[in-house]
Amino acid sequence: MKGKIRLVIGAEDNFHLNEAATLFCGWLAEKGREDACEIVPGRDHFTLHRPYKTYPNGLYKRIDDEMRAQWLKNH
Repeated sequence: MKGKIRLVIGAEDNFHLNEAATLFCGWLAEKGREDACEIVPGRDHFTLHRPYKTYPNGLYKRIDDEMRAQWLKNH
């Protein structure tokens, strides 16, 4: 599963999904996958998609770019 899981979560999720995701990210980090998770401070369930320093064009664009790059790498 190395390189297959990427989590981007808001630190202040409205539905408290960040709590379980943070635990999962900790478990991944113990397995050597510190790069699998990004917890975005000040973002919630409804604002996570807005531009941020690690995705200045918005989260949807970042996801699209990463998926496209992975597809091109494998085809």
